[in-house]
Amino acid sequence: QPAQSNLSAVNLSLTWYSGAEITLEIWEGNESSPLTMNYSINQSLSGEVLDIPEWVQIDFPMNLSLNTSLYYYINVYEKNTSNGTIWWGIENPGTPIGRSWIDGDEQVVGTLDARACAFQTYH
Repeated sequence: QPAQSNLSAVNLSLTWYSGAEITLEIWEGNESSPLTMNYSINQSLSGEVLDIPEWVQIDFPMNLSLNTSLYYYINVYEKNTSNGTIWWGIENPGTPIGRSWIDGDEQVVGTLDARACAFQTYH
């Protein structure tokens, strides 16, 4: 659940090949109702970043209003699958492992794929 009532941007820690394009979606919901998509934006990534991940900031054209009583989920996927994009995680002792899904399948907690991916939000 968000601590703030708006969202203006999301930063993602990524590496990518030339021509990569991603879509970022913001979904909302609670435990008693299905998730609904709140927002979707496409982002083309210029050049190539192959070895060390860089922060990519995705700015929304206007602030998104958030309801502090709902849960929000960030979904990121690559639009052009022939150009690789990798979303990097951060290992932080004491930080809880996040829930993650790859191709619609929830990953097993404690495995490399189940680590929380690195992102930052701005309000």
